[in-house]
Amino acid sequence: MARFSSSAATRAETCAIRDCVRGKGYYLCHQCNEHPCKFVNNFPMPVGVKVMHRAIPEWRGLWCCEKQRQIISSSD
Repeated sequence: MARFSSSAATRAETCAIRDCVRGKGYYLCHQCNEHPCKFVNNFPMPVGVKVMHRAIPEWRGLWCCEKQRQIISSSD
C-alpha cells in the first residue's frame, strides 16, 4: 500500500482543482466547459499539467458519448 507524505496529504486537502470542481457541482473537471483553466495551467507539477491537458479532452469525449447514450435510452 502506498503511503503519502504529510506534504502530499496537505496538497490533497487544499487542491484548487478539486475545490473548483466540487464548487460547480461536478464530479471531475472534464464536465466543465472552461478547460483549460487557470487551476489546471497553474498545477504545481508540470507532468500533471501535461497529463491533464491530454486526458481531460479524452474524458470529455467519453463522457459526452455516455450522456448521449443515456438520453437516447431514456427516450425509448
